[in-house]
Amino acid sequence: MDMVETVLPRATKVRIAGNNRTRPSLVGQLGYIKSGQSLGGWHEVVLEDGEELRVQRNALEVVYDDQGHPITVDIPPESKNSQTNNNRGIGRDDNSRNSHEGSTQDEDVSNIRLRQRKPLKLEKRKRKRPKVAACLSRLNLSSLRRYRKAFNLKVGKDCSKNELLLAVKQHFSENDVDENSTILEFINKICKAEDGVDEISDK
Repeated sequence: MDMVETVLPRATKVRIAGNNRTRPSLVGQLGYIKSGQSLGGWHEVVLEDGEELRVQRNALEVVYDDQGHPITVDIPPESKNSQTNNNRGIGRDDNSRNSHEGSTQDEDVSNIRLRQRKPLKLEKRKRKRPKVAACLSRLNLSSLRRYRKAFNLKVGKDCSKNELLLAVKQHFSENDVDENSTILEFINKICKAEDGVDEISDK
């Protein structure tokens, strides 16, 4: 086995001698060097049947002529669009790299979509936040006492406005109530206490 050159020149005729990574079916086949690299000693080899694969330098033997010179073959210039078929190759092939790159692109697109959806969810939450506290704070003490009586809130008659307001707010937070219907119910109950006042409808 020839071990003089780490990287074999392009178009050098070689025979696959094999190593512990070589498939037995490839041993003994002839081909030529398409390209090589010093890192790892990997060479792209084109077999006589046109198949292209990657083989390490220590699995290749240079084929010599009768005078002892390495044999080279005439090959056309490499096309820019040429792609290596590594289905029979050894080591990581281009298909696996492309698959990994495609997976990375899918993850990037997924992250973009998540970032686009996130503000929409936050926006919905903002719309759901009630503004009850601000409205109830405007009620005077007399109105709050009427509210306490109308809904039988468990708070003393002689409590302060702040205590009464806290009880009213808690009534909204602890019960699943509709703001409009509850306020209308409160107003109607107040109106009933006064003579000659009709009930207010939300329709």
